[in-house]
Amino acid sequence: MFDWFIKKSKYNIENAPSPALIEDTFSTLRKNCPGAAFIFARTLHNARKVVDREDMPMRQKIYSIDKEIGRNRMVARADGGVTLMALRLVRKLLDISQNVPDLAPEYYAAFESIAKQGERYRELTPADKRMPTFPGAHQILGKHRCPADFVRAIQKEYDGLLASAEGEEEAARLRNQFDTDRWTLLAMIDLRIEAQSKEIDEAMGQMRVVIRP
Repeated sequence: MFDWFIKKSKYNIENAPSPALIEDTFSTLRKNCPGAAFIFARTLHNARKVVDREDMPMRQKIYSIDKEIGRNRMVARADGGVTLMALRLVRKLLDISQNVPDLAPEYYAAFESIAKQGERYRELTPADKRMPTFPGAHQILGKHRCPADFVRAIQKEYDGLLASAEGEEEAARLRNQFDTDRWTLLAMIDLRIEAQSKEIDEAMGQMRVVIRP
């Protein structure tokens, strides 16, 4: 969890978004753009390994997230900057928790609420048996005819790895990684489809206002 025991310093909390506003803004994104929302929430889910470190000082957590932000700037085009925006939200929540520790539990609850939405995504649907029509679909899918074909290829690869897995612990890790890979693939495809509509511009615009400095 966030560190509560940080010396309080001057911080204009009046300019900070409320935890309720953060959650409401994400809910709008999830309702209108589920692919983008999963990528966003998955970033927070992955950030738990930093945020929840009880043995890591707050300044080190912030430094770690700042490094991730720097690395992600170089690949932000892959997902339209969704991951980068999510990392900036994590950075903002850490900053608020450092400067106004009395409010840290409320902001951590908002963080955790969103992160939980990144634990799993949708399964295959009949629409996944057709080639998507968004620009660049063939480049993403490569030799595969449709998203379902791509997922089956990923599953075949993991089935081979599972056959030679040494012990249940490794098998469980491989199954979890397969789930992550297929959900991320489907979410990225959904995100590309969502990018053709105005809803994502509106939803991400609202999120941008929430995380602005």
